[in-house]
Amino acid sequence: MPASLAGGHAAFIASFVSIRADSWIAFRIGAFEVQAEARRHGGLAAKRGGLSSGGGRAYHLRQVVLHPLSIPGLFITATDTGVGKTLVAEAIARWFFKRGQTVAVLKPAASGCPHRREGLVSEDAELLAAASETHHPLDLICPNCFAEPLAPGVAARRAGKPMDWPAVQRSIDLMSPGADVMIVEGAGGVLVPFDDRTLVRDVIHALNIPAVVVARASLGTVNHTLLTVESLSAAGITVAGVVINRYPTDLVGIAEETSHREIERIGKVPVLCLVPDERIDPPHVPPGVMSAIGQVDWVALARGKTSR
Repeated sequence: MPASLAGGHAAFIASFVSIRADSWIAFRIGAFEVQAEARRHGGLAAKRGGLSSGGGRAYHLRQVVLHPLSIPGLFITATDTGVGKTLVAEAIARWFFKRGQTVAVLKPAASGCPHRREGLVSEDAELLAAASETHHPLDLICPNCFAEPLAPGVAARRAGKPMDWPAVQRSIDLMSPGADVMIVEGAGGVLVPFDDRTLVRDVIHALNIPAVVVARASLGTVNHTLLTVESLSAAGITVAGVVINRYPTDLVGIAEETSHREIERIGKVPVLCLVPDERIDPPHVPPGVMSAIGQVDWVALARGKTSR
């Protein structure tokens, strides 16, 4: 190699090593800052209290606080957007209602909301309200609505309308009394931002309730689901189990047939049920979906137990 090239190559390597070292130092400093912030505010580093006890430590989001639920509850999240968590949340809410339970439903934020006479309305909130037959108004069920179909944090920033966390806490405080259980639906996956500093996962941790992960049946779901479960577990969140949605009802491929077993084997988390891929006619929940959901003891899971 010519001397000029060798010298340039050596300079490049030295520069690269310097950049990597600087990046590592910056990363470590950032990590220590995050840990210190968590210790100061009782965040992810703090030990969680008992499920649904109402006595756990409050989890700080910016300058506002969301308190742990005072009643049993489940947070319905997913491996991605468009997986069908609203349908599963509807079915679980309906399951509780049919067993004589008073069900409160909450969606902290929704995007892609149509504009109606009364303003922006969450269609997911409408479906949850119909399934639970709640008397609560839609703006209480979903206190943050954004027009653009984007991650809530992005939609909020573009709309110049920050997430209203006190409104979320107000919804919880008003709907919890008199309810036997609260079903909370997230937005997209667990690392979707609600604002610049708050992810869906942070809200699950704050509410101190078990998470139900809705996943696809198709190829690729093993990786997506295990990443989601790992992210939740790393934050100290109880994963009640996984619901495989849109499971084929006729020809089942090898990927669909084996994926749920791999999720259980590797993730050490139960696949609660396989929800069939049926035609949906909102706001009605298909009978096959209800039948699959009916195989699970959701009362036990909402109380923090792992048995079906």
